[in-house]
Amino acid sequence: MVSPATLRRFSTPRKASAKLRVRLASRSRAWADRPPAAPAHPASYRLPRTGANLRVSDVVVEGPRAYLAAAGQGVRVLDVSDPATPREIGAFSSAVASTDLHLAGNRLFVATARGMDLLDVTDPAAIRVGGQFRAGIATGIDVQGNHAFLATGGPGVEVVALSPPAAP
Repeated sequence: MVSPATLRRFSTPRKASAKLRVRLASRSRAWADRPPAAPAHPASYRLPRTGANLRVSDVVVEGPRAYLAAAGQGVRVLDVSDPATPREIGAFSSAVASTDLHLAGNRLFVATARGMDLLDVTDPAAIRVGGQFRAGIATGIDVQGNHAFLATGGPGVEVVALSPPAAP
């Protein structure tokens, strides 16, 4: 847990979102206190050229996997165990823009242009839909306990009650 004092000392450019500042501060206190002297750029990954919208709007990394919210392409899953050679190991195709991600175990919550998709990413080669909630355009998502909170681009937030995953 990061103390509030650490969050106050942590600074990012003005254009960085509050969510990004909190994510960075909570995941890497050492980096927040001492930025690296010479950041390196070992590799890049480019979305496949399918469709007109080739924009990644969010990325979540957990262990050897990176999950990309890929605008009009849904979600892409990369193996980043070797950061110099990221490779795609799975995808969930969608014509709807994916705007933000939240990973909780093997459940990936995706804010979309239609609301929220809940994906089971246990096997990245066979991603399954675990549920959906339609609320119009969702621009951000966070999950706490049994509730998802969707920023809908307007003056409000949609609070979605989540039921526990079904037993196998």
